Amino acid sequence: MKIRIWRREQWLLRALVLCLMIVPVMAYGQDSAPMETASAEADVQKWVEIFEDPERWNWQGGIHILGLMAIEYGDTVADIGAGTGYFVRYLAPAVGDDGTVYAVDINPAFLDHITSRIDYPNSDRVFPILAAPDDPQLPAGEIDAALILNTWHHIDNRVAYAEKLKESMSRSGRVVVVDWRAESLPLGPPIEEKVSRETVIQEFEKAGWRLVTDSTILQYQYLLSFYPDRS
Repeated sequence: MKIRIWRREQWLLRALVLCLMIVPVMAYGQDSAPMETASAEADVQKWVEIFEDPERWNWQGGIHILGLMAIEYGDTVADIGAGTGYFVRYLAPAVGDDGTVYAVDINPAFLDHITSRIDYPNSDRVFPILAAPDDPQLPAGEIDAALILNTWHHIDNRVAYAEKLKESMSRSGRVVVVDWRAESLPLGPPIEEKVSRETVIQEFEKAGWRLVTDSTILQYQYLLSFYPDRS
């Protein structure tokens, strides 16, 4: 237990250092353009202006998300529903020179935007993956940590999606899910488009995952982590 607590404190400190290295970006949320409807002809710059607001880092609770992901140097991580690449800019420094970040999205225009940006450490360790709406298209058995940020409520057939995601996990792989609380909020999608925390937990458990973290520390969202249930 002492080792696990030390590891979390170590990563909170490392995440804070990363925050100081990179100017915070984006505001409304990575999901303002739904994965299914953010088509290739979308005006990427418009979404950059929506997503990349200096206030976002604070309300999004970025340091808590990074801490929960517990990324180690050399890890392979995935940002599923990466949008314009908000969190990619933080994940790349975390994995180090030998790590890998997969930026996953169904919109090729977003992926082109992500790969064109080289203004953050280890941007050369970021690799785009053009996903399908029902499949993240990740390599089997490689992912040490996956982030699904403001995206889960856009996915259809979510249990099947979680089952496919499980196939991509390494032996120590975990997934962190951040999404909007199913209530009226000043940010985020309409309440009828949201998925409750309880529903997300049920979906992942049905797909063979085990809930590890269930946190309400974020201002507008729930913060969950799951590991594949290998029992």
